[in-house]
Parts: sequence; structure tokens; C-alpha cells
Amino acid sequence: MKILHINAGSLNSGSGRGVYWLHQALLKNGVKSKILCSEYDGADENVITPEKKNTYSKKIEKFLHKYVFFASKNFHTNHFGLDVKKYECYKWADIIHLHWINGLIGNTNISCIDKPIVWTLRDMWALTGGCFYSLDCDKWKKNCIQCPEIGSKLPVSLINQTIKKEKFDSQIVYVAISDWLRTKAKDSSVLKNNEVLHIPNSINLELFSYDEYFKQRFPFIKDNDFVISVGAQNLKDMYKGGAILIDLLNAINFKTVVLCFGNSNIQNEISNKHIRFFYLGFVDDNTICSVYSASNVFLMTSTMEAFGKTVVESLACGTPVICFDKTAPAEIITNMKDGIIVNRNSIPEFMQALLFIKLKKKIYFFRRCVQKSKQYDSVRIAKEYSYLYQKMYVRRF
Repeated sequence: MKILHINAGSLNSGSGRGVYWLHQALLKNGVKSKILCSEYDGADENVITPEKKNTYSKKIEKFLHKYVFFASKNFHTNHFGLDVKKYECYKWADIIHLHWINGLIGNTNISCIDKPIVWTLRDMWALTGGCFYSLDCDKWKKNCIQCPEIGSKLPVSLINQTIKKEKFDSQIVYVAISDWLRTKAKDSSVLKNNEVLHIPNSINLELFSYDEYFKQRFPFIKDNDFVISVGAQNLKDMYKGGAILIDLLNAINFKTVVLCFGNSNIQNEISNKHIRFFYLGFVDDNTICSVYSASNVFLMTSTMEAFGKTVVESLACGTPVICFDKTAPAEIITNMKDGIIVNRNSIPEFMQALLFIKLKKKIYFFRRCVQKSKQYDSVRIAKEYSYLYQKMYVRRF
């Protein structure tokens, strides 16, 4: 079998890394795999990047997003994109595996694909009128009218949703990376009549493990320090819970070290005299393993999250996680075993969770955290996809 993965953006992005780890694991499992993506700066000959062309259709779409949709980062129409059928890697493939596609392959391009399609849903975009996360809106369940995300009176979101209902073929095999997202898909008017499978997201456990030498990287951490790590690609995205995180950190009433990574320095918003705050910016895999390993607990404050890759990364380094209930990260955590699940509206409950972890110490959770992370090993998840590909291949050929 020959699989072509299609993923927009860089392979260094959150979804991109997941795609690349799956690709590597498939190759280890004997499955031929290639990736078509927007950006790549590595040396893997199986990764193809198309020549960038700023076509009139793309110019129109950029104009609409800038001046009509008020440049919302949580909304994309994605009408226009590549005709992937022209590429040799498409002709080579037996199965097309779509991932995060926005800006690379458009809605109309999908309906032209004449090969079996697996589509891994990595956010809510495929089932809404254009937003990646619906936040407090539930119009996507029926009709996306007057979308609050873009504040436009034009029926843009409804048109998008209608196009998806027409173009997203029922023969596509949809795969949600969490049961939370699978439930959302089945509740939507776009995908309610489609089969939606659940195969979790994965991480490369060869990259993520406990770093016993973390003190060499963070000499300011002392033996008795209680260390919290927080981070995301952008904590200021509404669904990442940055505002909630700030309230929680400001409520801590004992000495704490906070390690923050990602593209959001919230240090100026932390006024708590009990906290020593260190902003690390974007970090590589080695450094982030040191961050998790140095921490007594990782806080996942997302209120809407399709999976929660940082949760599994933390577990792989032996560090328990506090996350909110009714979210995809809560599916990963076994409460009071490898982390604690709390009500997002309860700061007292959050404080009790922190104090429990502080009292029990990291060693209480360590073994169970590492064991849980093995469920999400990319090699293991690749075997699930291999089985799915085989069924599709046999069914067609």
C-alpha cells in the first residue's frame, strides 16, 4: 500500500508534527508513505512541497479574510487550493490521507479526488461553517447563520456549511483524534450521517522521556521547589484558556516556580508574589522534555481541545497533568492516577488538586504517567491506521 498524507502548513506545527510522526511510524511498519505539505526544511525525500503560486482565487480569499471576515484566526473558508491530481505523488498513491488542509487543498479539490480518502479530523473545521473551534456557539449543529466569530451579516458561514454538505463525500473515512471530537462530528449537520471512527493522536516516544539532567538546563530550580509547567503554541487563543490560567496562577498561595513555553509571555499578567515565573519562548524537543521533567505538574487549561498533545508529552516524561472536565484531555487522564480532572469554573477545586500533587510528590504518579503515554506511541497508532488502510485497499482493489 502507498499512502499520501496531505497537510497544510509546516511539519513543525502541532498538526504537522503529528503527521510526520505517523509517517515515520508507518515506514517502520512497512507501509510506503509520502507527505505533501506547505512547508518543510528537512531532508526527507518522501516529503514534497508544492511550488507556491499566488493565484487570483487565493488573492480573493485573502482579501475576504482580511477585510470581510475581520482577520479571525479561528475562521477559514478554504474554497481554493491545489489540484493534487497533477502531482506525481498523487498518481503514486493508493490512498489519500487528509489531515489539516486549510490553505493547501480546498473544498472543491476534495470532491475531485478519485482515490480512497481517510480524513483525520484535528479540529472542528470540517463540521462547522468555517471556525476551527466553535467556542460557545452551537449553530454548527444545524445551520451556521450569522456567525458570531466573523461578525458578518453576509451568509458566509451558511454557504460554507452548505458546500461542505455537498462536497464532503460519504465515502470518505473520517477519523477523529478524540472521542470528544467524534461526538461533535456526529452532532453536526455536516457529518451526522457519516461514519466517524476514533483513532487517537500520537507522539514519538523516542523523543519524549524523562530527562534526569534537567538541572543542568535549569540551574535556578532547587531540590525543594514546586514547579508548574504551562504552555501551548499560543496561550492567548481563546480556547487555550489563557485568561483562566492567569486567574489560577494568581490564586496560588504557596511558593511556586512556573515554566512557560510557547508564543505567549503572560508574565506581566502574573501579580502573585508567591510565584517565580520563567518564560522560555518556543523550545525544541530536548528542552521541552527538560521542562516537563523539571515540573511537578503540567497545567492544561484549554476549554476546547481536539486532543491535547502536550498532555501526553508531559505524561511520557513522568509528570502528572491537571486538566478541565468535559474536554478531550480529560479522556487521556485517569483521575487521581496520572493526573487530576477539575471543574474549570472552580478555583478552589484547582487549588485542592495542586495541593494533592504537592503532598503526594511526583514519584507517586511517575510510573503510571509513563505507562499511560505508551497508549499513544506513534508506532502503536500507526498499526491502527495500517489496519484501516488495509481494509480500504481490499475493499477497492
